[in-house]
Amino acid sequence: MRGIIQKIETSHAHILLDDGQVLHVPVSELDSGVRVTSVVNVRVQDVQQNSADGGDNSRQKLNDILSSRPE
Repeated sequence: MRGIIQKIETSHAHILLDDGQVLHVPVSELDSGVRVTSVVNVRVQDVQQNSADGGDNSRQKLNDILSSRPE
């Protein structure tokens, strides 16, 4: 999915996704050189974990990212 960087704050960037949703991503997760109006590719990757709650943990991390708000 593609998105456009709308705003970069101290700790988070606001990315407007193709479907109209806004994703708040930690600045530390962005590539160097990304700035406001940069077009970025957003990919959610399912990482297999060896723990029994791996799926729940990944799901919780994704929910935390999608519901995060900048400080």
